[in-house]
Amino acid sequence: MDLTTIFYHRDEYCKLFNTATSVVLLETDKPKRARAASLSLSEIITLTVYYHMSGFKTFKDFYMRSGQIRSGFPKQPSYNRFIELHERAILPLTLLAKIFGKYACDGIPYIDSFFLKVSHPKRIPSHKVFKGLAELGKTIVGWFFGG
Repeated sequence: MDLTTIFYHRDEYCKLFNTATSVVLLETDKPKRARAASLSLSEIITLTVYYHMSGFKTFKDFYMRSGQIRSGFPKQPSYNRFIELHERAILPLTLLAKIFGKYACDGIPYIDSFFLKVSHPKRIPSHKVFKGLAELGKTIVGWFFGG
């Protein structure tokens, strides 16, 4: 698939996503920034999906060295700014993966996990956020959830 085709499909998905979530999401009292990001949500998702299809080992190499994305996205922000913008795409990407997750796996699973440090061992019973999802572990560094 070429970059234009991927962008078209992700842009159509983002239009549906924005329409559906604008009705459901709650408003906050926090003031919103007036300045728009240099990349739209569909462009962020397109770059993320295209990275997984590219064959690059790390996202930083893909982002910094891929000449095709430079020509396709002339307003491309710096790598650090893109990582900050990527936070906006977590929910839409998760839903997109859930929608298309019904297709068979190609046999190459990818699991990414990280540990969450426990502040103090006496507070372990009060941690309820990942109850039933993450196991408690201990290393030389200290106690953590995850692994």
